[in-house]
Amino acid sequence: MMSKLFSLKGATTLELLKRPSKKIKSPYVSDGILDGNIFTIHTPALNMGGQCVKGTKLICNKSNETSKTDYILNAIKLEEKNYKKVYIGANPFIAEKIAKIAIEKNLIKYFKNFTFIKKPVSVNYRGDIYGILKDKTHIIEIKNVICATYDPTINLVSPSEKFYDNSVSFSRSGIYPFGKKTQNWNNEKVVSSRSIRQIDEMIKIIENDNDIVFTILFVVNRSDCNAFKPNWASDPTYCRYLVKAKEAGINLVAVKMHWNEKGCYFDSQLKVELDKWEN
Repeated sequence: MMSKLFSLKGATTLELLKRPSKKIKSPYVSDGILDGNIFTIHTPALNMGGQCVKGTKLICNKSNETSKTDYILNAIKLEEKNYKKVYIGANPFIAEKIAKIAIEKNLIKYFKNFTFIKKPVSVNYRGDIYGILKDKTHIIEIKNVICATYDPTINLVSPSEKFYDNSVSFSRSGIYPFGKKTQNWNNEKVVSSRSIRQIDEMIKIIENDNDIVFTILFVVNRSDCNAFKPNWASDPTYCRYLVKAKEAGINLVAVKMHWNEKGCYFDSQLKVELDKWEN
């Protein structure tokens, strides 16, 4: 049974018209249309790997009075031929909120009886969540997962960034990271050098401190996935580091969310599959 995390009170559905906006030229601002009127929308996840494009239905709330935009995006409605319709959480800043509420409600088995604390002065690592569990300091790093694998037997024109999973008996999985390899890590092109650096720092810390426990929590913000996989097709360097993280004792946890026009719900925990898969 799903558990409601929070409501989207006053949410409105608009249709994406253009990104970037004609009025505000930032890539994080789009134009949306509602009842023939055009509004500016803060779209913090950009085009979501080609999933948020012209014609996409956007679930939005009005921006606050100090914002330059009219609305802020919460979720999108993805409709793809031969795949079931699904809502995807489209604001990466909400992932931490989701994780905190899920932990508070004891919905994630590993974090049962977790006590939140402020960042300890003695800890030289800036994580997303800090807490005490079983008399040890726990640091949680949260990753927002919005993209998924595609069935290689179904050829699609869109989205622009498709990752076909040729594993035997295809089952849709949430994947991270997504994007182009425009950054560098040790002379290798990667999607996110920051994500790799975090793992590198975690491993070095736990090698010298047995009282600190790290978890990387993958929040899969869509309900059509049956597992989580690192995106070997997009960034094999990050994936290799994630395998190192597991071997070093860093916990890897994945949870699935269910979104609709009314709110966000905790669906279930997902298996983390680290084996390499071919695109």
